[in-house]
Amino acid sequence: MRPFFDSDIVVNFNLSEEAVQNEKRIIENNRRVLRDYQKEKLILEGKKNWDKFYNHYKSNFFKDRKWIKVEFDNIFKENNTFVESKSNTSVESKSNTSVESKSNTSVESKSNTSVESKSNTSVESKSNDKLKETETKSEGKLILEIGCGVGNSLIPLLLEYEDFNFIGIDFSKNAINILNDKWKSIVNRNNKLKEVQVVGETADVLMNSHKALVGDNKKYGKKYEKKIEKKNEKNTEKTHQNVEWTDKHILNGKIIEDHFSNGSSYDVYLIDDHSTSEQSENCSHMYEIKSYKKLGNLLKACVVDITVDEESSTNVCTFGTVDVILLIYVLSSVQPDKMIKVINNCYKYLKKGGYVLLRDYGLYDLTQVRFANKREKKISENFYVRGDKTFVYFFTTEYLHDLFCQNDLFEEVQNKYITRIVKNRKRHLEMKRIWVQSIFRKK
Repeated sequence: MRPFFDSDIVVNFNLSEEAVQNEKRIIENNRRVLRDYQKEKLILEGKKNWDKFYNHYKSNFFKDRKWIKVEFDNIFKENNTFVESKSNTSVESKSNTSVESKSNTSVESKSNTSVESKSNTSVESKSNDKLKETETKSEGKLILEIGCGVGNSLIPLLLEYEDFNFIGIDFSKNAINILNDKWKSIVNRNNKLKEVQVVGETADVLMNSHKALVGDNKKYGKKYEKKIEKKNEKNTEKTHQNVEWTDKHILNGKIIEDHFSNGSSYDVYLIDDHSTSEQSENCSHMYEIKSYKKLGNLLKACVVDITVDEESSTNVCTFGTVDVILLIYVLSSVQPDKMIKVINNCYKYLKKGGYVLLRDYGLYDLTQVRFANKREKKISENFYVRGDKTFVYFFTTEYLHDLFCQNDLFEEVQNKYITRIVKNRKRHLEMKRIWVQSIFRKK
């Protein structure tokens, strides 16, 4: 994938001391905060406001977060080991080891499969394949996303990591309903593609067997080949007609996908607040499946308030069984005094050595500066309300470290700022975005 920040749209930048002082002055000058009754009303209506948000935007607001694989792939693939790449040697040695292990595994699996296929009947081999697939699913890592929304993080991972199990939880019932419908649609489309693949494979088998039988009888062979081709075309057309393609076209039996904008490695939405920002196009991965592929296993997606101890129970999953927890632009939407409850619940769900992967808004981000200039959005220090009445907090890396590492619950693996200048060509704007990205490991 092309690095999004290494392009003419998004470039990296270093925040100078002069810029820091300038932004700090603007934010500190904003001393006006909401009244207590306004704060209480917003807190009480938190779930209602998120339901309204998803009811209005559906799945068309946020971009699919393909950058998660780019940033955290080594966490997902390696067996609970993550080391910051300080030298090229360490990276090369890891890649060589993974390549060797994959090649050895593939050779062994191929040889074992060939022996089994010769000795067993076709019925037995099919049942064995199903059994193996079930075992793989059950043995795969368990990924829990807190604040999964409509699946902009979860679905790209489900399509990428076929051996993993996934659970998504969110505050909003509307978001969960949309996610479940969206995933069901993707699975159905994928199954239809499997039917197309089976039809094609059947036609190839018929053609090969025909050639073997006919041999040198060229005249008869050509006529029979045409019959098979026509039959294959009819079957393919019927299968394609059963698929409700909305954003694709089928030409000559091949699926032609619509063009989507490349370079979504970083979230560049939410420039001001939800109500005034540019909506991103819905780059759903369901339109990127060109042929049948194995998918990850979505165990469940359900409504849970992770800030309430009573709701964060074993109904989600058994405590101490999760390998990785995702907190992607979620902790910032929680009231500061309830953030520690989210951290404690993460600790309950994770295995020993499990990871929390976090991306969120950083102090002095453009959005915070704009809120400060408006002088009517501030709830408390670094905590604001958007136009749609949802919350946003702007973090420092030090604050995040204290949240996770107090009481000796987690150890810090990565905790850094990501600074990008995002160019909006249409509006001729250059926007300085600041995010925090962190990895914490359960002790």
